[in-house]
Amino acid sequence: MTQPRAVHDPLAKDHLDALVTQLPLGKLFAELWGSDNVWYFAEEIFLKAGGVGSRSDWHQDTAYLPWAGEHWRNAWFSFQPIPRQNSLEIVRGSRHGIQYDGTTFANPDDPTEPLHGEEFYPRLPDIDAERAAEPDAYDVISWGGAPISFVKGRGGCSVVVQADWGTG
Repeated sequence: MTQPRAVHDPLAKDHLDALVTQLPLGKLFAELWGSDNVWYFAEEIFLKAGGVGSRSDWHQDTAYLPWAGEHWRNAWFSFQPIPRQNSLEIVRGSRHGIQYDGTTFANPDDPTEPLHGEEFYPRLPDIDAERAAEPDAYDVISWGGAPISFVKGRGGCSVVVQADWGTG
């Protein structure tokens, strides 16, 4: 697939809409659910141009979404091949465990600063700090390169799509 000229531009909504309709995500989700209906909700773009940018703090997407249940999915796209150390990381099996509070993403000194408060959800553990002290504290999975991968996650499935969109 040839990369659209402005696909790297976070304001290129038309390119993102075209991408969502070109990939077989709707068909995949409909088959997983045994449903005739699939709706697209939204997108987020994290532009990390020129190798500059910080990694996102650990979080569970479900702490930020106004719904729950088994019939929803996330899709994560990398528009360029990326090394494994820069790729999305998932704690294996976390979809079956505790639903933690989200982080505010606002406090660089506290990557677990609660979004909602402990009266709603337990505080997110500091996974990076725990892994620094004990590298095997969590069973973390990630992918590098440019394959297209489908990964089971909380809510049923997190779809990780890492495709080489080319440079043309």
